[in-house]
Amino acid sequence: MQIDIHARHLAHTPSLDELARRRLAYALGRFSTRIKRVILRLDDVNGPKGGEDIAVVAEVELLPTGNVVVKGSYKSAEEAICSIAERLRHCIQRESERARSHIKDVSFAN
Repeated sequence: MQIDIHARHLAHTPSLDELARRRLAYALGRFSTRIKRVILRLDDVNGPKGGEDIAVVAEVELLPTGNVVVKGSYKSAEEAICSIAERLRHCIQRESERARSHIKDVSFAN
């Protein structure tokens, strides 16, 4: 599973990078055979003004095909990373359950 992290108008420090990789690996680890790549984009939209100003877009490329995209706004980069990782886990789990359900439906139809 390849993880790409991009930060705009935000300090892309090694500790932030490590937090993102660790949280994504933990949240998505059980799906790693189905995940080709994770792209995490963080953007500080308000600069030093404060408020909910960290916009996040996370995209997961699933194997063999398909993408899952999650977006959100948070107060801090750390909160954004933790929340987005859990939301991605939930979405991919739901997607996997749908795929399994579809396979069962097809096999019973024959």
